[in-house]
Amino acid sequence: AVYLEPAINAAGTYRVSTGVRTGPLYKAIETAGGKLYFADDMKRVSGKPTWMMYYSSADVYLAKGEPAYTPRPRNQGVEIVPLTSPNRVSVGSPLRLTVLQDGQPAPRARVIVAYDNEHYLKRRIEDLYDVENVRASNIAADDNGQFSITPTRGGLLYLFVTLHKRVQPDRWESHNAALTLEAALQP
Repeated sequence: AVYLEPAINAAGTYRVSTGVRTGPLYKAIETAGGKLYFADDMKRVSGKPTWMMYYSSADVYLAKGEPAYTPRPRNQGVEIVPLTSPNRVSVGSPLRLTVLQDGQPAPRARVIVAYDNEHYLKRRIEDLYDVENVRASNIAADDNGQFSITPTRGGLLYLFVTLHKRVQPDRWESHNAALTLEAALQP
Protein backbone atom coordinates (compact mmCIF):
# COMPACT_ATOMS: atom_id res chain seq x y z
CA ALA A 1 0.00 0.00 0.00
CA VAL A 2 1.05 3.56 -0.63
CA TYR A 3 0.01 6.29 1.76
CA LEU A 4 0.17 9.94 0.83
CA GLU A 5 -0.09 12.77 3.30
CA PRO A 6 -0.04 15.87 1.14
CA ALA A 7 0.15 19.25 2.82
CA ILE A 8 -2.76 21.20 1.34
CA ASN A 9 -2.68 24.83 2.37
CA ALA A 10 -5.33 26.47 0.17
CA ALA A 11 -8.99 25.62 -0.40
CA GLY A 12 -9.56 23.83 -3.67
CA THR A 13 -9.85 20.55 -5.52
CA TYR A 14 -6.68 18.56 -6.07
CA ARG A 15 -6.15 15.66 -8.45
CA VAL A 16 -3.61 13.08 -7.33
CA SER A 17 -2.55 10.88 -10.23
CA THR A 18 -0.03 8.20 -11.07
CA GLY A 19 0.14 9.65 -14.58
CA VAL A 20 0.30 7.17 -17.45
CA ARG A 21 2.54 4.28 -16.49
CA THR A 22 3.91 1.68 -18.88
CA GLY A 23 3.39 -1.83 -17.61
CA PRO A 24 4.51 -5.22 -18.85
CA LEU A 25 4.13 -6.79 -22.27
CA TYR A 26 1.74 -9.73 -21.78
CA LYS A 27 1.19 -12.84 -23.80
CA ALA A 28 -2.51 -12.85 -24.69
CA ILE A 29 -5.19 -14.75 -26.56
CA GLU A 30 -7.50 -13.07 -29.07
CA THR A 31 -10.74 -15.02 -29.42
CA ALA A 32 -12.71 -15.36 -32.64
CA GLY A 33 -15.12 -12.81 -31.15
CA GLY A 34 -12.30 -10.27 -30.79
CA LYS A 35 -11.95 -10.40 -27.00
CA LEU A 36 -8.51 -10.32 -25.42
CA TYR A 37 -7.52 -12.52 -22.48
CA PHE A 38 -4.24 -12.62 -20.60
CA ALA A 39 -2.67 -14.20 -17.50
CA ASP A 40 -4.78 -16.92 -15.86
CA ASP A 41 -7.77 -16.17 -18.09
CA MET A 42 -5.86 -17.56 -21.09
CA LYS A 43 -6.31 -21.09 -19.69
CA ARG A 44 -10.08 -21.04 -20.17
CA VAL A 45 -10.34 -19.71 -23.74
CA SER A 46 -8.99 -20.60 -27.14
CA GLY A 47 -7.93 -18.32 -29.94
CA LYS A 48 -5.00 -16.73 -31.70
CA PRO A 49 -1.85 -15.98 -29.65
CA THR A 50 -1.01 -12.29 -29.55
CA TRP A 51 0.78 -9.74 -27.36
CA MET A 52 -0.64 -6.92 -25.28
CA MET A 53 1.30 -3.89 -24.00
CA TYR A 54 -0.23 -2.55 -20.79
CA TYR A 55 -0.59 1.16 -19.89
CA SER A 56 -2.37 2.38 -16.78
CA SER A 57 -3.22 5.42 -14.71
CA ALA A 58 -5.10 5.93 -11.45
CA ASP A 59 -6.58 9.12 -10.05
CA VAL A 60 -8.20 10.36 -6.88
CA TYR A 61 -9.46 13.84 -6.02
CA LEU A 62 -8.89 15.60 -2.69
CA ALA A 63 -10.69 18.68 -1.46
CA LYS A 64 -10.10 21.30 1.18
CA GLY A 65 -12.55 23.88 2.43
CA GLU A 66 -15.36 24.82 0.07
CA PRO A 67 -13.62 23.92 -3.17
CA ALA A 68 -14.58 25.04 -6.61
CA TYR A 69 -14.13 22.47 -9.37
CA THR A 70 -13.27 22.82 -13.04
CA PRO A 71 -12.55 19.70 -15.12
CA ARG A 72 -8.90 19.69 -16.22
CA PRO A 73 -8.11 16.63 -18.32
CA ARG A 74 -4.47 15.65 -18.88
CA ASN A 75 -5.30 14.82 -22.52
CA GLN A 76 -2.83 11.96 -22.37
CA GLY A 77 -3.76 8.29 -22.40
CA VAL A 78 -7.12 7.11 -21.15
CA GLU A 79 -8.72 9.00 -18.29
CA ILE A 80 -12.02 9.23 -16.45
CA VAL A 81 -12.75 12.91 -15.80
CA PRO A 82 -15.57 14.14 -13.57
CA LEU A 83 -17.67 16.79 -15.35
CA THR A 84 -19.45 17.66 -12.12
CA SER A 85 -17.53 18.15 -8.89
CA PRO A 86 -16.06 14.95 -7.43
CA ASN A 87 -16.17 16.64 -4.03
CA ARG A 88 -18.87 15.64 -1.63
CA VAL A 89 -20.18 12.75 -3.73
CA SER A 90 -23.08 11.21 -1.85
CA VAL A 91 -25.48 8.30 -2.03
CA GLY A 92 -28.42 9.11 -4.30
CA SER A 93 -26.77 12.13 -5.95
CA PRO A 94 -25.73 11.75 -9.61
CA LEU A 95 -22.21 12.44 -10.79
CA ARG A 96 -21.50 13.13 -14.50
CA LEU A 97 -18.19 11.93 -15.97
CA THR A 98 -16.46 11.43 -19.30
CA VAL A 99 -13.97 8.93 -20.68
CA LEU A 100 -11.25 10.47 -22.82
CA GLN A 101 -8.44 8.94 -24.85
CA ASP A 102 -5.68 11.42 -25.61
CA GLY A 103 -8.13 14.26 -24.99
CA GLN A 104 -10.83 12.92 -27.32
CA PRO A 105 -14.15 11.35 -26.23
CA ALA A 106 -14.12 7.54 -26.07
CA PRO A 107 -17.55 6.64 -27.50
CA ARG A 108 -19.37 3.72 -25.86
CA ALA A 109 -16.49 2.96 -23.48
CA ARG A 110 -17.43 0.34 -20.91
CA VAL A 111 -16.90 1.49 -17.33
CA ILE A 112 -16.59 -1.10 -14.59
CA VAL A 113 -18.08 0.06 -11.30
CA ALA A 114 -17.09 -1.65 -8.06
CA TYR A 115 -17.95 -0.67 -4.53
CA ASP A 116 -15.60 -1.06 -1.56
CA ASN A 117 -14.68 -4.78 -1.19
CA GLU A 118 -17.47 -5.86 -3.59
CA HIS A 119 -15.20 -8.22 -5.51
CA TYR A 120 -14.45 -10.15 -2.33
CA LEU A 121 -17.86 -9.92 -0.66
CA LYS A 122 -19.54 -11.40 -3.75
CA ARG A 123 -16.76 -14.00 -4.10
CA ARG A 124 -16.33 -13.20 -7.77
CA ILE A 125 -14.28 -15.71 -9.72
CA GLU A 126 -13.74 -13.50 -12.79
CA ASP A 127 -11.14 -10.79 -12.59
CA LEU A 128 -11.96 -7.13 -12.28
CA TYR A 129 -11.52 -6.58 -16.04
CA ASP A 130 -14.78 -8.49 -16.58
CA VAL A 131 -14.05 -9.42 -20.19
CA GLU A 132 -17.42 -11.23 -20.38
CA ASN A 133 -19.18 -8.01 -19.25
CA VAL A 134 -21.29 -9.82 -16.63
CA ARG A 135 -21.28 -7.22 -13.86
CA ALA A 136 -24.71 -5.66 -13.53
CA SER A 137 -23.02 -2.47 -12.31
CA ASN A 138 -21.10 -1.86 -15.56
CA ILE A 139 -21.98 1.36 -17.36
CA ALA A 140 -21.65 2.17 -21.06
CA ALA A 141 -20.61 5.70 -21.95
CA ASP A 142 -22.66 7.41 -24.63
CA ASP A 143 -21.46 8.39 -28.11
CA ASN A 144 -19.65 11.39 -26.56
CA GLY A 145 -17.83 9.27 -23.97
CA GLN A 146 -20.06 10.59 -21.17
CA PHE A 147 -21.91 8.71 -18.45
CA SER A 148 -23.55 9.29 -15.07
CA ILE A 149 -23.39 7.31 -11.88
CA THR A 150 -25.59 7.64 -8.83
CA PRO A 151 -23.93 5.90 -5.86
CA THR A 152 -26.24 3.41 -4.16
CA ARG A 153 -24.21 2.99 -0.98
CA GLY A 154 -21.60 4.83 1.00
CA GLY A 155 -17.89 4.10 0.95
CA LEU A 156 -15.25 3.85 -1.72
CA LEU A 157 -16.34 3.67 -5.33
CA TYR A 158 -13.92 2.37 -7.96
CA LEU A 159 -14.41 3.20 -11.66
CA PHE A 160 -12.26 1.40 -14.21
CA VAL A 161 -12.09 1.54 -18.00
CA THR A 162 -10.00 -0.38 -20.53
CA LEU A 163 -9.61 0.52 -24.20
CA HIS A 164 -7.75 -1.82 -26.54
CA LYS A 165 -6.05 -0.75 -29.73
CA ARG A 166 -4.45 -3.03 -32.32
CA VAL A 167 -1.07 -1.55 -33.25
CA GLN A 168 0.33 -4.48 -35.26
CA PRO A 169 -1.25 -7.68 -36.60
CA ASP A 170 0.00 -9.60 -33.53
CA ARG A 171 0.18 -6.80 -30.95
CA TRP A 172 -2.33 -4.75 -28.96
CA GLU A 173 -2.12 -1.87 -26.55
CA SER A 174 -4.30 -2.03 -23.45
CA HIS A 175 -4.98 1.47 -22.06
CA ASN A 176 -6.47 1.45 -18.56
CA ALA A 177 -7.67 4.18 -16.23
CA ALA A 178 -9.04 4.05 -12.71
CA LEU A 179 -10.77 6.67 -10.61
CA THR A 180 -11.48 6.19 -6.91
CA LEU A 181 -14.17 8.29 -5.27
CA GLU A 182 -15.77 8.29 -1.85
CA ALA A 183 -19.56 8.41 -1.58
CA ALA A 184 -20.88 9.78 1.69
CA LEU A 185 -24.21 8.88 3.23
CA GLN A 186 -26.93 11.49 2.92
CA PRO A 187 -27.12 13.65 6.08
